[in-house]
Amino acid sequence: MQLSIARRNPDFVRKIQSSGEFMEGWAFYGEELFAQLGLYGDDLDGRYFVAQWERVRGARAIVDPELASGTWSVDQAVKFFSHETGFSPEQTKAAIAAIALQPGYFIYYTSGRTQVEALLADYRAKSGAHASLHDFHDRLLCYGSTPLSIVGPELLADLSKPLAEVRARAGY
Repeated sequence: MQLSIARRNPDFVRKIQSSGEFMEGWAFYGEELFAQLGLYGDDLDGRYFVAQWERVRGARAIVDPELASGTWSVDQAVKFFSHETGFSPEQTKAAIAAIALQPGYFIYYTSGRTQVEALLADYRAKSGAHASLHDFHDRLLCYGSTPLSIVGPELLADLSKPLAEVRARAGY
């Protein structure tokens, strides 16, 4: 949904921009939000899935700089990742290969989610009693998949504008 809305943006750069931090952070934020809002209900599988992937993303965030800096060998990274995630040997080797081929990318999940959460806190502080998750999410999606360091100040500056105006400008 987020990418579909971004691709409709009339601004060419926002239409083609693919900030991993925004995209992966938004996805990770959404997974956690489901759990926080109780949308999994009594389904332990859904909550377990979120907890398991939180653990995987944490392990990625440790492995990535250790591997990229040469502090750890591939074998050390595989051993650590397997132990921390419970992945099978094949899954672990594939995950480590992906981390090695894209240094820094897998940190986007956690850093992006943290930035979305910080922006939400700023939004709530600035919006006061008018703040709502629906409004925040709608506004956030109006800026394309642009880095959150750019989106944040724009979103906060646009809070004085009606949501309909912000959405219309974004083609959303």
